[in-house]
Amino acid sequence: MCALTDDLDRDQDLIAAETFLIGYVKEEKSGFHKRKTHKKGSTEEKFCRAALIRLLRDQERPLDPGLRDILADMFEFDTAGCLETDFKLEVCHREAHRPSDNIDAQVAKFVWTKMQREGLGADAAVVQAIERFSKSRSFVYDAWGRFKPYFQRKDIPRK
Repeated sequence: MCALTDDLDRDQDLIAAETFLIGYVKEEKSGFHKRKTHKKGSTEEKFCRAALIRLLRDQERPLDPGLRDILADMFEFDTAGCLETDFKLEVCHREAHRPSDNIDAQVAKFVWTKMQREGLGADAAVVQAIERFSKSRSFVYDAWGRFKPYFQRKDIPRK
């Protein structure tokens, strides 16, 4: 891909991300303009959400200042200076029930870390995870199997 194509893709992602966060304006039959948002779960909403995720995870370029301002406005307590949005973001648990302690994610990260930092094979890392967390072999392998695709993704920086 050439730089121009990359810039166009990024511009399209920026428009889609802003649409996801603050909606879009549509003229009503009455002539008034009304801010609309894509229906939750719709193809359009999923496309715009994915665009925002791509921009946030982009390690090559800084986050667009306008997008940064929109996100900051959405967290702002004092909404007097927030011109772009009437929406807000809240940090909360994904599930309505009591949050889990994510033991399976911790076990999988332990396995991944042993493989990456110490050069262990999966089986050797699993044995160490069994000893470290006092979990069964099947629990550790199940956890590793569920989270392995996440850890193998190239677009997520690892430390």
